[in-house]
Amino acid sequence: MKVLLIAHSSGIQGAGIALRNIVNGLVKANVDIVVTFPSKGTLFNELKNKGVPCRIVRIKDYNVPQKKDAKSKILFFPRLIRIFIINFWGLLQLFFLVKEEFPDIIHSNSGVIRIGHIVSKILHIPHVWHIREYQTDNSDYIPIGGEIALKKHFHDNNNHCVTITQGLFDYYELNEKKDRVIYDGVFSESYLPQINYKKRNYFLYIGALEEGKGIMDLLSAFESFHPFHSDFELWLAGRDNINICDCIRNYESKNKIKYLGFRDNVYELMQNATALIVPSFFEGFGFITAEAMINGCPVIGRDTTGTKEQFDNGLKKFGMDIGYRFSTIEELRSLLIYISEIKSTSIHEKLERAQLCAHQYTIERNLSNIINQYNRVL
Repeated sequence: MKVLLIAHSSGIQGAGIALRNIVNGLVKANVDIVVTFPSKGTLFNELKNKGVPCRIVRIKDYNVPQKKDAKSKILFFPRLIRIFIINFWGLLQLFFLVKEEFPDIIHSNSGVIRIGHIVSKILHIPHVWHIREYQTDNSDYIPIGGEIALKKHFHDNNNHCVTITQGLFDYYELNEKKDRVIYDGVFSESYLPQINYKKRNYFLYIGALEEGKGIMDLLSAFESFHPFHSDFELWLAGRDNINICDCIRNYESKNKIKYLGFRDNVYELMQNATALIVPSFFEGFGFITAEAMINGCPVIGRDTTGTKEQFDNGLKKFGMDIGYRFSTIEELRSLLIYISEIKSTSIHEKLERAQLCAHQYTIERNLSNIINQYNRVL
């Protein structure tokens, strides 16, 4: 079997981590692969250095350019035309690459790119399409042609979609006969660390710092929490897309908010944190939620999309919640107060249940399900 995988980004983020795990697993399973990237970058370099065949096929996400200010409104049509031009040339590149490599399957790693679907249909090659995002519910991802066009592509008989949650599967009204729900593989099945019950006085946020991730709601909740427990801090780790230091400057709690930048010791941070906060509005799956639970860190998460589904999985399995849910800033503030004061052993039991539930999101199970999907479509 030979598989050509198409990445929509060369960076290391949720989709990139998932792709890396898939590629490493396919290599171990002796599956012949080629991976395309839109540009050189961290993940491209990492896989290429491991001997994985990597090619550059320049493409752009198939999303409507944003119109947030006067400049972006003026540049809207030039940017839209640029997306079409870049993707047209990318499609030609991919077409000739497929003719050169003769893959049995084309696998697109994100729903925001479409050239894999188009080329596979032209050349009558099965297309596995990984859908990782709620594009039409997130203002940062408005697909060109809208939801109707997007669903039409997903529903094409040549496509065999894989969603990373049941919520995404239902949202796009996919077909149980040809499409599958396959949870991302987050960690090895051998990874099951001891839970540290002696937490330090800090709340933790890990991920891109941007409005769509709910960071402003978190800052507001922490500001109103701070008078009750001034001994607690809020630690923020990840890529800064909003000039976070400027954002916190006017908060009374500013001296208790620490921006850590990008960190490579996030598991250690989780193991010691009082709780991880996941305020994202539209989390496709939520790598960080699963990682926190496996590392014995309480999760306070917004009761939507992928975060909600992970909590619901625990509720179905154990008959009780494995995390702490909120919908509003006030509810988040109340949970910060509650979890900073709780002394009951019930939180220990919740951590143990959460860890057991998270252990289903293993790299090995994910890879097995993906290979099964490949075999099913051939």
